[in-house]
Amino acid sequence: LNYYESTGKKLSKETLFHAVQAFQNGEINFLQYTQLLDNAKSIEVNYLSTLFQYNMTVIEANYLMN
Repeated sequence: LNYYESTGKKLSKETLFHAVQAFQNGEINFLQYTQLLDNAKSIEVNYLSTLFQYNMTVIEANYLMN
C-alpha cells in the first residue's frame, strides 16, 4: 500500500501519459502501446487487490475482537 501511494501511483500515471504521447507521435507501435497500458494498469490492479486484502484483514480482526 505504501509503495503505491509513494511511487506506484505516479509511475502509473506517467507511464500512461508517455504511452499515449509516444503512440500518437508514431514513436511506438500498437503492441508496445498496449504493453505499456498493461503495465500501468497492473500497478493499479495490484494496489486494489492489496487494499482489498488489507480491508478484509481489518474486518476479520474487528469481528474476532468483538
